[in-house]
Amino acid sequence: MKMVMKMRINNIIIKNYRQYKEEKLNFQNNNRSNLNIIIAKNGVGKTNILNAITWCLYDNESHLGSDSKSLPILNLNTLAELEEMDSVDVSVEIEILLEGVTFIVKRTANCVKNEEAPRGVYTKPSNFEVKKLFKDQGKTPEVYYDQEASQQISRLLPKEIHEYFFFDNEQLNSYFVENDSDTIRSAIHQLSQVELLSRARRHLSTIADEYRAKIKRNNPDLESKYAYKVEYEKKASDKKEEIDNLKKQIQTSKDIIKENKTITNKAPDIKSLSEELNELETKRDNLKANKKQNLTYLQQFIREYSTLLRLYPELKNTHDYIEEKQNKGEIPVKISKEILEDTVNGDTCKICGSELSEENEDHVKSLLEKIKFSNIASQKLVQIKSDIQRMMDKAESYPSERDKVQNDYQSVADELDETERRITEIKDTIKSRSDSEDLKKLLIEIEEQEGLLEQNRQKLPILQAEHSRLVEAATKAKDEYDKAVNKVDKSNELNKLVNLCEKALKVITESENELTQEMQQKTVEMTYETFSSLIWKKNTFKEVVINENYELDLIHNKGYPCIGSCSAAERSLLALSFTLSLHKISGINAPLVIDSPVGRVSDDSRENFAQVLANVSRSKQIIMFFTPSEYSDEVKETFKNKIGTLYYLDMQNDTESIIKKDDKYV
Repeated sequence: MKMVMKMRINNIIIKNYRQYKEEKLNFQNNNRSNLNIIIAKNGVGKTNILNAITWCLYDNESHLGSDSKSLPILNLNTLAELEEMDSVDVSVEIEILLEGVTFIVKRTANCVKNEEAPRGVYTKPSNFEVKKLFKDQGKTPEVYYDQEASQQISRLLPKEIHEYFFFDNEQLNSYFVENDSDTIRSAIHQLSQVELLSRARRHLSTIADEYRAKIKRNNPDLESKYAYKVEYEKKASDKKEEIDNLKKQIQTSKDIIKENKTITNKAPDIKSLSEELNELETKRDNLKANKKQNLTYLQQFIREYSTLLRLYPELKNTHDYIEEKQNKGEIPVKISKEILEDTVNGDTCKICGSELSEENEDHVKSLLEKIKFSNIASQKLVQIKSDIQRMMDKAESYPSERDKVQNDYQSVADELDETERRITEIKDTIKSRSDSEDLKKLLIEIEEQEGLLEQNRQKLPILQAEHSRLVEAATKAKDEYDKAVNKVDKSNELNKLVNLCEKALKVITESENELTQEMQQKTVEMTYETFSSLIWKKNTFKEVVINENYELDLIHNKGYPCIGSCSAAERSLLALSFTLSLHKISGINAPLVIDSPVGRVSDDSRENFAQVLANVSRSKQIIMFFTPSEYSDEVKETFKNKIGTLYYLDMQNDTESIIKKDDKYV
């Protein structure tokens, strides 16, 4: 494992960026932890501080909401102060400390006021600068610009896994329920550093295909096999493209639903209903996962008991036969083996004292062999009797066990039906209360997109199964084509080159797989180790798994997958554990910046999850954004005497937010 680099954000300076005209946040250490809190109501600008960080580092506002997308990046008050065609800079500067080296990271974009431009502003491409200041003042500072600056940040906080450093609670809570396997796959591939091997494999594959095409032209009899190979490779490729497009549609639906709900949830007439709807939809998703798990268990139960019930008559007959033999005293055998052995060895009957004739001696030897066999058989029969009894008892428990399993399944199904009925009822009520036509359109679009999202989620595994079959067919077609090629003159130079490429491809592919599997296993082990050390429910969960489709799940002690039935707090903790394991494996002990960490966590679990965050902050800087209601008395008490810095965000006016530091909370 790489040596872990300790990293922290010292301060952030924001100028003319969105609702912040000129603000600075300094993050201080506490002797016992590195916890920093920012509190603000919804809509004041918590998330745009998160966006300021990702814009500065990667030129990407990863968490931009629908309201902000319709506005320019330039502060509106600053824009109003400009004359037509005047310009001003938007900038975000972040000071990062790493092992005695200070990185001053700054992105600047020049904005020109232009009424004809979109949103009334023309924003020029940004300039990016990274300055390295060393603890040894005699060492000359290093300054990097644009592409070289991006390379410095890529080593410091790789963009490919930046969502494991800076994220919001919605992402944390829905990480695994929504089956975000591509994100997990990407992270593991990034950490295993197989991209160079992947590029080499793709390049070699292209060269090999060119050689095969030449062989095909030189050998017309290979035409049909080559065409068959190409046909299935294309079908597999087309199916993969269809899957990728479907995943994009799924993500688009999620984005539209999230954006529309951000707007509709603010409507005063329907706010409480929207909150209830959000809770019910989360409950519905959990119930669906439970129903699926219960159905799987029910099917396993039926398979197991159907075998037992078919065998029951034979089991009972065998059991009764053994018991009858025992009652008659026929087993175990009661003749003394030692007496018979002494009789044979001494040539005299040990019972009556007479000498043994040759015929009598043969008879005693025969008895000895029978006793040997009978004793072994008797012992086996006695041993299996208890096993048979256990199987019979289990078979006889079928009616009660069947009722229990069916009741569990039906209970979840009924609760799911009632939840979906209430969801439909609330949606209809919201529509009836929405006077605004724009609001009604948004609600209708949410409903349409939710339906489309559900359809696409059901369609995705079907397409993935079809893709697997096509890949298998393409592989088979390629093998048949290769066999045909090998029948051609072995001295053919092109064939030698193809074979060379194939051997190199095999080595590279095996290396890719080994590296990825090793990293996947290491990630699983470290995630479970971290999760086990942080979870407040001890002895409940058995292990963490990542399957071949890179879907992460949590296994209950009873052996069944349970991520769908976990609480929001437990899922959030699993996501946090996965994130922390990636930090350890990558050697990047980056800060965690989390928006609304307990937003989806129920009241009774908030204190537990807050305690986990406080514990993590002992070894890692954490910057968290809370609404006043999320920063409850229980959370406040948990963080007491552990906070380094506490800030409040407030609205200066409709378009500008200000940051206030609170030094009286300790």
